[in-house]
Amino acid sequence: MTLLILGGYGVFRFLPKASEEPPVNIGSTQAEPLYSVDTIASTAKNRSAISRGKIGGAQVNIFSGIPSSRKDMPMNDDPFGPTSEEEKAWLDRNGYPNAKQLEAYSSASDSLLATAAASGDQIAEVTLASRRLMAGDPKAGDDLLASAVAGSGYALDLYAAYMAGSKSNGSVQAAYVLSRVAELRGNYAHAMSREVMLPRQPNQIERLRWGAEANSLFIQLQALHQDIYGNSSSWIDVRPMASKQAN
Repeated sequence: MTLLILGGYGVFRFLPKASEEPPVNIGSTQAEPLYSVDTIASTAKNRSAISRGKIGGAQVNIFSGIPSSRKDMPMNDDPFGPTSEEEKAWLDRNGYPNAKQLEAYSSASDSLLATAAASGDQIAEVTLASRRLMAGDPKAGDDLLASAVAGSGYALDLYAAYMAGSKSNGSVQAAYVLSRVAELRGNYAHAMSREVMLPRQPNQIERLRWGAEANSLFIQLQALHQDIYGNSSSWIDVRPMASKQAN
């Protein structure tokens, strides 16, 4: 996996580029849908119960020695290129690992990540699911979307980037839909980076159709979020970008 910084925004790109394959039926009733809402809901609810201490054993903070916030870290060392304190806080809220977390979690073993994830560590969940996705696990995508339901924009970014760049399992359609969902949540950086991430650009008909699929997926994931965390909890979190637009 290669991390590119485009105009200050962190954009994941997997190489080689995705092959030109038939479109995936995203969330449809046809065979081989991209995701299962029932599976996502079950996983997200279970994780919420673990994080609140309602189920599971004693929680173990495997990465207790790693700063969990980028607040006191310099912006020029951040892998996702924030340009303001507000954007740094947004990255923390949306599950993006800081520089030290990215190094620690990326080098951790699967068993260590699994132990941390079982204690409610969201970055461990996402890191482990992304490894499984790259290894061809068909259930890993649902796990990433379950993390997205809990508020992880990082999970959406990883999933979209994988679908854009995986030669064996990639889909331009799926990458576009997932990127649009991230944008609808408030990460408008996707609107500026999507053309770079995708191996080809959709035509006008595809944009309309895939945009509708993105709206449908967004509505379903937002409904799951509110079902688990309450109607007062907003799944939308707009990324502060004013300082970048001003430059």
